[in-house]
Amino acid sequence: MDSRLSQQACQTTPNRHPKYPPVILVLGLTHVDLIRLPSGTIPPNALVHFAPVNALDCEVLAELKPSTIISGLVSRGSDAFELAGRLADLNYEGQYQVLTTALPRPAMVRAEISSVAPDIDVQLLEIPVQSGL
Repeated sequence: MDSRLSQQACQTTPNRHPKYPPVILVLGLTHVDLIRLPSGTIPPNALVHFAPVNALDCEVLAELKPSTIISGLVSRGSDAFELAGRLADLNYEGQYQVLTTALPRPAMVRAEISSVAPDIDVQLLEIPVQSGL
């Protein structure tokens, strides 16, 4: 078991003060992936930080205090189900948005991810498939 997950609860409460811009942590994705997000997903004043999935730990959450974490349904070396479990273990209290293409049963996928992180607001963000790619 990862020793980082066995730590006492860390200070991971998102900073939601109205005078400060929202902080978004993007895990395992690139700037190019975010271009395909639905309009308005990321507020124009947001502070966006990019990190590999394996960089997620208590210290990162405590330092950044992200209000939203974004990852892909399947990212390099991880998937949203595993990542949601890690976020729950780290006592993350913000929103978790998962990028995905069209799914036949999105509610079922969301429910499965939420089952390991019932206290986290999990949302699926459907991105359009670009034709010709």
